[in-house]
Amino acid sequence: MTSSALAYAELDVISNFSFLRGASHPEELIEQAQALGLSALGIADRNTLAGVVRAHSAAKEVGLPLLIGARLVPTDGPEILCYPKDREAYGRLSRLLSLGKMGDTPKGECHFSLQDVHDHSEGQLLIALPPDDPDTAFEEDLKTLARWWPRRLWLGIS
Repeated sequence: MTSSALAYAELDVISNFSFLRGASHPEELIEQAQALGLSALGIADRNTLAGVVRAHSAAKEVGLPLLIGARLVPTDGPEILCYPKDREAYGRLSRLLSLGKMGDTPKGECHFSLQDVHDHSEGQLLIALPPDDPDTAFEEDLKTLARWWPRRLWLGIS
């Protein structure tokens, strides 16, 4: 990249730890991001932090800044990319994911509500992901999220 080029970081990346959704290993994603000249990479697997150790090791090896988060899929609202800002926020995110996998939740699934996300959101940066066909329900959810997380919520587009 030339010094006049804009820096670009992809934030909506999933690895093969997003079962049946992602195909590449975290190490491969880091390698490709480096080859493409990305300024950073954000890996946010679906309701898990399972691939973070591999991703962190690979990113450290090549000197690529890595953002570690999770793609939260609440039972009653839009998907949200969640990037903790500090160690305490990672703890809250981990507790939310553990909560979603406890109780009568079938193995491999994770169930939590939008309210649960809100209850664990301190210290998180959040990106709301619109459905393929945004509707009035998404618009209403977005209004609620904007009220809950002023200056910490963004709208993702693709």
